[in-house]
Amino acid sequence: MPDPETYHGGFAAIVTQMEGRRAPLDFAPGEGLPGADVDFEAMKTPLSAPGDATDGMSGFSRKRLELQKEFEGEPELCMFNGLLIALLRKRDAPAHTARLFERLWAEQSAYLIAHLNIRWLVSSVTTFGEHGQTEPQRRTGAAMNVLFGMMKLYESERIYSGLPPETPFSVTNRVTTTLPLEMDRYAMTSGGLDVNLLGRMWLDATEDPVIAPLACHMLEELNTEHKSLFRRLRIMRVRAERKRSKSQDKPLKKKEGSIAPVPLAHRDLTPDTLRWGVVASGAQGVESWTRFAAHHLSAGAAHVWIFDRTPEALPHLSRHPQITVQPATNALKDANSALQTGHVQWLAHLSPDDFLLCAHPLNETLAKAPPDRAFAPLQAAEYLVPQGDTAKKSLFKLSPRAGGRGNDVLEDLFPNYGTYLRGGMMGNSMPRIIARTGIPEAEFGKGQLIYDGQRATNRTQFSGVVAGHVHATSWEEFQQLLPRRRGDGSYQKSAKNGLHISDIIDSLETEAGESGVRSLFDETLLARDTLVAALDDLGMLYRGTFDPDSDVAIQFPDPDEVPV
Repeated sequence: MPDPETYHGGFAAIVTQMEGRRAPLDFAPGEGLPGADVDFEAMKTPLSAPGDATDGMSGFSRKRLELQKEFEGEPELCMFNGLLIALLRKRDAPAHTARLFERLWAEQSAYLIAHLNIRWLVSSVTTFGEHGQTEPQRRTGAAMNVLFGMMKLYESERIYSGLPPETPFSVTNRVTTTLPLEMDRYAMTSGGLDVNLLGRMWLDATEDPVIAPLACHMLEELNTEHKSLFRRLRIMRVRAERKRSKSQDKPLKKKEGSIAPVPLAHRDLTPDTLRWGVVASGAQGVESWTRFAAHHLSAGAAHVWIFDRTPEALPHLSRHPQITVQPATNALKDANSALQTGHVQWLAHLSPDDFLLCAHPLNETLAKAPPDRAFAPLQAAEYLVPQGDTAKKSLFKLSPRAGGRGNDVLEDLFPNYGTYLRGGMMGNSMPRIIARTGIPEAEFGKGQLIYDGQRATNRTQFSGVVAGHVHATSWEEFQQLLPRRRGDGSYQKSAKNGLHISDIIDSLETEAGESGVRSLFDETLLARDTLVAALDDLGMLYRGTFDPDSDVAIQFPDPDEVPV
């Protein structure tokens, strides 16, 4: 027969054991906390190596020494936060300890969040549960104390299952049984318990300006943590839906579309707080990737993700704190791995030859996005190689659709090859996607955002922002890149007879040799005065600021650091 009680002696024994851990720290004469008006700015200097413990040290001194060792080399303010927490966990802390703790987080939350590790941030937010100075502080802190405490318990038990924390259980192995306390089991495909728990905490936290930065930061961290129960449940939900759809002999998620929910944290973004980034994947040379990164960093990108087949060839980019370089696998898979990191609030999925061009600073444009819109398509614009009067200009051609025209204008613009150019471009004319991050189940698709297996419908448009595709900067570069582009499928099918541009190039080479291919380049990619004028008249010309070489000089001023 099982024991009637999990904890023998009931809650009287539980409370006795708990209180035994809360014996107050003793103070030696003259020891104590600084006054309530202590200068926190003076505590931002790094801690030096502490001395050794001595016989007869007070409990307060021993705890302070222990924390000094842990935070050696870190700002004293971090150690002081830990000392306040240690005192508040005991009985009979100095009377002004809780007020000091609240003042510390009211004035220094951004600094502490930037310098403390996750473990100490958890300790800090849960301390508000018992010692907060307002009802929202106590309510939020208590809820997070239960949340993180239970997480530690069940995640510790789960490691005995033989599965790592990032691996969900199989949806086919569920047993038929009852839950403790006669609770109904969580509905895997339709349950809302998880979002109700987390959403309530978020709303409570935002009621108080002191705890809000810390609590919301912790909830955002939890949302991006791939080893949590919430992430495992999300994966299991998708698998359960897929299993159910197959059992009903219906294709998965073949609906008109869905609305991707915008994270609440995005509602109050300003141009100063909004962070955006770009991601691209492919096989590029060192010079091309350097120009790509430098251009976007100069344009204001907070982070650049680069996926290349030989990442070891890009050490100068890997060392940059705002650049992540990883091995390339699949363009969409690579982009979606960046989409889930949470480093930025908006992420643009580009090709390696794309450069975002903006009439105004992009952070200002993105901050004006309607709060319920999750993504935006960015029109492709193809670079025109300068010549003659356009030698010092940055000109790009837009598709007929972008100019409000039909495809019939292509034959007038490009008499010999217009019918073979999709969107009038040698490169990919499909819109690129810039999307909000932090949306579970959202991922980049080809020219669209996918949410929960469906095409997301809550899109917006950004005026003056295009994805400038630089197919080549000269005839020589066009020739140099031609073998790779013909071999890796870069050239898309044309609108006529399903032909590829590579098929047209093959035919031109056979019939006229290099001069035939040069005629294609001159007609489609050269900024001929007549072409520029015609594009301008049709509303198909984009004038942008594009000088990646200058951007490289700014972002990577030491040429010796850039591999040749």
